[in-house]
Amino acid sequence: MGPGSSARYPPRAGDVPDGFGLEFDLGAGKWLKGNVSGVRIAGDGRYYFRWAGDMAGFVGVEDGEEVEAGLNGSAIFEQFVLVE
Repeated sequence: MGPGSSARYPPRAGDVPDGFGLEFDLGAGKWLKGNVSGVRIAGDGRYYFRWAGDMAGFVGVEDGEEVEAGLNGSAIFEQFVLVE
């Protein structure tokens, strides 16, 4: 799935995003937002995927002001789909 598109959760067979965005409400008017992108390195193409990717994010406050930037990192991500 590309930027601006949405995905189902939990994922179903064949749902393979190119990346995803995360948003967490930290309470007291603060939030954490991040973007994850990666390259598929393993999987069966239908029920299981593994990515090696990068994350970038920041912490903000309710009025949209960025409080802390430079939250960057690399990680391995896994996805198992819901089998109906």
